[in-house]
Amino acid sequence: MSKKDENGAAPSPDAGRKEGNGNPPQNNAAQQHGCGMFLAVEEHAAALGISSPIFAAVKVAKGWNAGKKVERTEFKKAVDGFLKAPTGGNNAVT
Repeated sequence: MSKKDENGAAPSPDAGRKEGNGNPPQNNAAQQHGCGMFLAVEEHAAALGISSPIFAAVKVAKGWNAGKKVERTEFKKAVDGFLKAPTGGNNAVT
């Protein structure tokens, strides 16, 4: 049987979890503002307003699966590279 807090709610699955450095995990809002933070590519796309077709094409070009975590700078570089790449060629986005 699971423990409940004083309000009768079950604890969060992350309650008490610590990152490898001993600190509690940061929330996504805090991570989105840091350039050195890794987030899922879906979170970067939503935060930056990347359209679904462009996002899908970048994922294919980069070989990223759903949930792939990258830094925001890497994500932006991939999107910019895709948008600036020539059309109709076999040039892969790097």
